[in-house]
Amino acid sequence: MRRSRVGIRKKKRQINIILIIFFFIILPIAAVTIGSRITEWLVIPTINTENMLQAPGDMDTENPSSPDNNSETEENSNAENMNKKELNTKSIKLDSLLVYAIQVSSLSNDSNIENFTTELENYEFPHIVYKIDDVYKVYTYGSTKRGNIENKLDIVREVYPDAYIDEMYISEKKVEYSEDLEENVKDVVSNMNLLINIMDQSSDNLYEFINKESSLEKYNETLVEHKKILEQISENASNINEDTDSINIMAIKNMVEYQNKNIEKTLNMKKDIDELNLQNHFLENLFRIIELMRNN
Repeated sequence: MRRSRVGIRKKKRQINIILIIFFFIILPIAAVTIGSRITEWLVIPTINTENMLQAPGDMDTENPSSPDNNSETEENSNAENMNKKELNTKSIKLDSLLVYAIQVSSLSNDSNIENFTTELENYEFPHIVYKIDDVYKVYTYGSTKRGNIENKLDIVREVYPDAYIDEMYISEKKVEYSEDLEENVKDVVSNMNLLINIMDQSSDNLYEFINKESSLEKYNETLVEHKKILEQISENASNINEDTDSINIMAIKNMVEYQNKNIEKTLNMKKDIDELNLQNHFLENLFRIIELMRNN
């Protein structure tokens, strides 16, 4: 009887050991193994690792309509268009312009301008009011050559002691244009360069006349050449769309219109020569070019 009880206890211990081994060793190992297999069979295939490793070109072939592919295709297309545009874009140089003018005042608003210009007329000083950066600058004698107006500064200072020679420099610019606008833009800019040169001649001829060193006819000959250049600019500008980014066509047309009027008025001075208006027309033509070059 005693032996049978001992045997039963041994069997129970063996069973307990087997259960412990099963629950704490075999079962966890089996669970990990089964879970690993389930993950491998069911989860991993849903992650498309192939696309992650493919080059962009290979991805486009397999899934050309995906949003990412469309975006990349569009970027590549835009880059190609930009490169083509750069290849098709040309440029021409617009020459620099240097202007000297005697400044007599700088006004913060236009309330006093009319009285000021009337005063200048009474002293028989040519004048122009030029607005820049919300300031009205009042100028009298001007030229592309400093020497032409230096001897006028003392005369002006007798009335306006603070007057001084202001130097305005517009640096040369590169005007870019597309191939379809090549001829017209090139011609406009080339003629603008001729216009800058003709203003140099006009400056010299005008002050030679004022200083009694030359005749009005010589100055008028320069104006006739000036007018021919304006006609060429107008003709070329009319063939360019006003919306073009290459050059400010509206500003060019306005300049041509006003300069033509001033030249006509000067050329019509035959016997009754009004030197004050003669110089006023010249000043306006000069500052019209300044304005145009600043806006291009």
